[in-house]
Amino acid sequence: MLAGLRHRMAEIQKQDSAPVTLIGHSRGGLLAKVLSQRRPTSVEQVIALGSPLADFRDLTLVTRAAVGVVTTANEIGFGKRLRAEGRFAHDLRLPPVVPTTSIYTRSDTVVNFRSCLRPDIPSISVWGSHNGLVVNPEVYRLLGRLLSRPRRPSG
Repeated sequence: MLAGLRHRMAEIQKQDSAPVTLIGHSRGGLLAKVLSQRRPTSVEQVIALGSPLADFRDLTLVTRAAVGVVTTANEIGFGKRLRAEGRFAHDLRLPPVVPTTSIYTRSDTVVNFRSCLRPDIPSISVWGSHNGLVVNPEVYRLLGRLLSRPRRPSG
């Protein structure tokens, strides 16, 4: 997944070389954070929605069970054992190298909201559900404010 995101970002930057803002929901926020660690000059900022940036394994019991079923099905279907990439987990734990914001909801039933909180990443609490973050008007107002911030100086 990370390779696909990296390639898509490269395609966008062929048309406009300016750094991009990465907005990711749930695991997408984790991918955005890790990609920003690996390609900081290509990323302006990261905005994570309902993403467990502090501990990507801190899921609710129901979600953890669902992930286990999907993992087992993939292992049976593709014949290989899937495991968390060590470098991915390491990069995720590093302090952010680009401005990063976590938007989360305390009523999240997929991710433990506390895992969206890190002392080195500003966080904003909104009302709603985990999946509802992608259609929440309050989130869109916040995105508008975050996206209108002045760009970081280049170089």
